[in-house]
Amino acid sequence: MTDHPTPRAPIPKPCTDAFQAPTLTPSLVTLSCSGLLGLLMASASVQAAEHSILVMQALTGPSAFVGVSVRDGMLLALEESNRKQELGAGNSLKAIVADDASDRNQSVTLLQRHATDPSVLMIMGPTSGGRQLPAPTRPTI
Repeated sequence: MTDHPTPRAPIPKPCTDAFQAPTLTPSLVTLSCSGLLGLLMASASVQAAEHSILVMQALTGPSAFVGVSVRDGMLLALEESNRKQELGAGNSLKAIVADDASDRNQSVTLLQRHATDPSVLMIMGPTSGGRQLPAPTRPTI
């Protein structure tokens, strides 16, 4: 009987790839916007109206590489919804785009400005979880 060396598993190479941001596929954007549309359809009144949605994303600063793509996907979904009249004839969605500049203080300012505005139905953002803060509350009806 001849002694054979035990085969060894290959040694993994160290990861040298640079970090790549996740890409948003149309199906992910559609999935998140379909939940929004369901909410709007459930709360839509019989009367035709334009509903404002704040799209608060990092369009400048260190998180802009994600925020710009997220904004573009949200705007495409809103345009498609309006084109298909998914909220019913005469109802539409209007995007208010705001840049939080990847800055926590700017996020707070935008939240304070828009969260208490009764014409803003929803705030979609911020880009980074590090800037998510409790928003001012609206009086309930």
